Amino acid sequence: MRRVVAGQTNNPNEISLRFAQAIVSGVQEGDFVLLNIGENLVFRGLWVRRPAGYTAVVEHFPDRSNPNIKRVIQTPDSPITLAACLAASNRAGVVKTVFGAPDPKKPLVLIDFGDLRIYPNNPQTPPPPVDDVCP
Repeated sequence: MRRVVAGQTNNPNEISLRFAQAIVSGVQEGDFVLLNIGENLVFRGLWVRRPAGYTAVVEHFPDRSNPNIKRVIQTPDSPITLAACLAASNRAGVVKTVFGAPDPKKPLVLIDFGDLRIYPNNPQTPPPPVDDVCP
């Protein structure tokens, strides 16, 4: 997984916005691009592991075009892989079936999970109330 950044980068965890947009339209700075996903892998979404200094509350906006649709979840203290904790795509299943067989000319596939927002442990920016408790 590589984060899309504005300029050129030598960081193996980043990819330039210009390069990413040349391969996949609709990519924005701050997005993450998944690379080398096996064609037989079953893909459903991402689990969020809370970074140090942040609350366990995650806002998930699955559709960028409609910010009124959102889910606010309380993530667990330790990483688990239960479906209720998943930030899911509206497309899921075996990669080659859902997204098509890999194309060597276009190695990147855009899987839009929408936007995830996490909140720092800071009383000045309190997180919203949870509406979907992650077990």
